[in-house]
Amino acid sequence: RERGLSIADEALARQHLERISYYRLSGYTRYFTRPDDELKEHFRDGVSFEHVIALYIFDSKLRALLSEAFERIEIALKGSIAYHGTISNGPFWITEAANFDAGRHPEMMKLVMEAVIAPDGKHKTQFLDAFYRKYSDNYPPAWMITEVLSFHGASIIFKLSRGSIRKLIG
Repeated sequence: RERGLSIADEALARQHLERISYYRLSGYTRYFTRPDDELKEHFRDGVSFEHVIALYIFDSKLRALLSEAFERIEIALKGSIAYHGTISNGPFWITEAANFDAGRHPEMMKLVMEAVIAPDGKHKTQFLDAFYRKYSDNYPPAWMITEVLSFHGASIIFKLSRGSIRKLIG
């Protein structure tokens, strides 16, 4: 209040602060400070705690929507990489140098190994453990590799794969 923020319902404001934290909410207050206040400590006239909470809720909902959209894009990219690469070049295409730009395969294999093997030397997932117990292949098939890759890793596979593969995926 001493900085010019009005609080209509102190009990509700206290609940928000306990649930969300002052520190997290303080990041949202900067949008409501006076432009002539270099330290960003004083609020513009008419700004209330409810304005800050409304912005926080809007941001939270927007991040949730974007996260859902990015997840869909990531799943579609990984699925397309696994499907089209496998159909055109076999289940182990990601581990074969001929499917990538010249000289880039070592980079690809490092990416694959980091996705498949944890720092402690164990496989990162139960399905990889099951694969290696059942099969003698050195590497899992593309659909397993893409499942454990990050979005960044999947985008690198797309970027470095031969043009004919990229064309099918894209």
